[in-house]
Amino acid sequence: MNKIRVYELAKLLGRTNPELLDILKELEIEVKSHMSSIDMECAQRVEEHIAGKTASPNPSPDAAVPAKKEEPA
Repeated sequence: MNKIRVYELAKLLGRTNPELLDILKELEIEVKSHMSSIDMECAQRVEEHIAGKTASPNPSPDAAVPAKKEEPA
């Protein structure tokens, strides 16, 4: 089974080590430090978790339109 170090995964995903350690904690994947190794299945879970947080599935059309400011007459 292939493994990857936490710091290597952080670099691949464009995250800092502390950010990735927090994500691993959220996913209940136990590691001691950025030097720990995780298997590729866990790495895939982390990747999916990050993709789910950054992508908004169906943004509302109103969110993209800035509110109009009314100017006093």
